[in-house]
Formats: sequence, structure tokens, C-alpha cells
Amino acid sequence: MADSLRTWLIQKRFAVLLISLLGLALLEPILASFGFVGAKLLLNIFLTIILFSSVYAVSQNRRLFIITLCLGIPAIGFRWVIPFFGSSLAVLLTIQATTVIFLFVIAGTILSYVLKHGAVTGEKISASVCVYLLVGLLWAFLYSLTFHLQPGSFQLESPQLSEFVYYSFITLSTLGYGDIITLSPPARALSYVEAITGQLYLTVLVARLVGLHIAYTKE
Repeated sequence: MADSLRTWLIQKRFAVLLISLLGLALLEPILASFGFVGAKLLLNIFLTIILFSSVYAVSQNRRLFIITLCLGIPAIGFRWVIPFFGSSLAVLLTIQATTVIFLFVIAGTILSYVLKHGAVTGEKISASVCVYLLVGLLWAFLYSLTFHLQPGSFQLESPQLSEFVYYSFITLSTLGYGDIITLSPPARALSYVEAITGQLYLTVLVARLVGLHIAYTKE
């Protein structure tokens, strides 16, 4: 039973990561909007799940496993310590910078798996969606980092992570509702680079997956 579960988890590691990312994107903002007292605790739980799911997703490569673990544990560990001991600007910046690097390494690693030669499977599709969501989450932390380095970079109700996650995904998808406005050059630069990244990713991804599907259908 244990061996079959382990085999299933290995085969579906990107599906597990996708579920955890969707959980963060959908549930945390909803609970926070209702004033749920445990919203911050829930956010930490989701981020911790994403940490372990992300590390597990790249665990087939021992070097990357060690690198991502070393990057992810401090970022998550500080988040669990802050509610008890408080936080300084230096601690917040350290958490956000470490998380950005962690997400960048994870997204890049999974993207290399998506684009490499091979049959288009359900796991490859799950991995491609994971990359898209990880990019949105990565930029959310970049926006938060920018806001703390340069207060007033955004016109928004509160500088909560959920606000930056929301802004990141509407920018990545180029919806641009306009309810959150960038006010500084660094914030504006990050916004249009994210919009370009989102469009290029979808274009390249679809072309690559279609090409792989055609190649393996002919074989």
C-alpha cells in the first residue's frame, strides 16, 4: 500500500503541486474577505504545502532538491516565527527575496521539463499550468518586495499578499481592471514585463505542446 502510494505521488507530483497552488489562489482571498481570523495561519499553511509540493516536484534531481530545500525552508520558517516574535523590515525583505529566488528556481526547473522532448501527458499539462501559476505568485512577491522597498509604489487598500497576488494574476492575464494602480517606475516596469511574460509563455507553450503532440502522433 505504501509503495503504491509513493509510486502514485511520484507519477502525479505536478498534479499535487497544481492542487496546492489552486488552493492558495482560490481559498485564501475568499477567507480573508470574510474577515476569517485564521486567514494568516491558513496562508502560512498553504505556502508550506506549496513549499513541500514544489520541492517534491523537483526531487528527481538531487542537486535541485537540496537547493530548493535550502531556499524554501528559511522563507517558510520566518513566516511561522513572525506571529510570535514580530518582524522588522529586514526580516520581511529577507523572506520575500528568498521566496522570489525559490519560486524562480522551481518555475525554471518545471518549465525545462515541460519544454523538453517527450510525449504530451496529463502530468506535462499539469506542470505547464503550475509554471503559469508559479510565475504569477513569483511576481506577487516581487510587487510586495517593491512596495516595502519603496512605499507608495501602488495605490491599493492594504498591502496584504492577497492584494498583490490578485494584481499579479490580472496583470499576467492582461485583464488590467485598474482598481490597483502602479505609482512608481519600478512597479510599472515589473507590471509590463509580467504582462509580456504571460503572453509569451502562453504562445511558446501552446506551440511547443502542439509540436510535441504532432511529433509523437506520427511515430
